[in-house]
Amino acid sequence: MINERQLVDQIDALTLRQLRSWVRRGWVRPAGSRPRLAFSDLDVARVELICQLRQEMEVTEQSMPVVLTLLDQVYGLREQMRRVVAAIEAQPNAVKRDIARQLEECEIESSS
Repeated sequence: MINERQLVDQIDALTLRQLRSWVRRGWVRPAGSRPRLAFSDLDVARVELICQLRQEMEVTEQSMPVVLTLLDQVYGLREQMRRVVAAIEAQPNAVKRDIARQLEECEIESSS
């Protein structure tokens, strides 16, 4: 965990003012409260992503909440898929074959 000053020092394109604004808007949700905010590695990655979206992709402040919500949903779905795959992998081979066969049938039906 790092504090806000350490985070700003770590990311060249970030100012303390921007970071505080993003926290206030809920784009980043560090642990603790001002003045003792604590940013995890996940928070740091999110701040880096926001910087990239703002600078390289020119996502506006008005659009950012929608973009972040959609990205959060994608990451959530990916995590759910990892759990489903792990659950399938834990099944006996006969069950895995049945699941694979059912998935093939679903693909055929959806392409018709």
